[in-house]
Amino acid sequence: MKHFLDVFNEQQQKTLSEHQAYGTDVYVSNCEGMELTDYIKVASVVCAQRHQPTGMLCFCEGLLKVARCIEKEGWMNLKEAFMMSSPGRVYSSLHARRKLLQMPLAAVAVGNQK
Repeated sequence: MKHFLDVFNEQQQKTLSEHQAYGTDVYVSNCEGMELTDYIKVASVVCAQRHQPTGMLCFCEGLLKVARCIEKEGWMNLKEAFMMSSPGRVYSSLHARRKLLQMPLAAVAVGNQK
């Protein structure tokens, strides 16, 4: 776990809201060194140790809900994931990618939404 905590802390120093784009329909997180299951474990511990005891406002739980759903189902619609992680916020695919690709994920467009 310590290794993943070190990796998590290192990744948090990056500007993870900036991701790699491959064409116009594939986007990959810059988060390196851990898989989604590792992210869930470590982010849960970090939130419990750093945020919850201080009463600090954090956005961990929303991202963790999405991560757990993706872990279970294998995928999730971008808009649904954004609404789950940011209830009440106005959706845009750009903002959704910037937020959700802070986790070790990829976003793939599968068709035109009209």
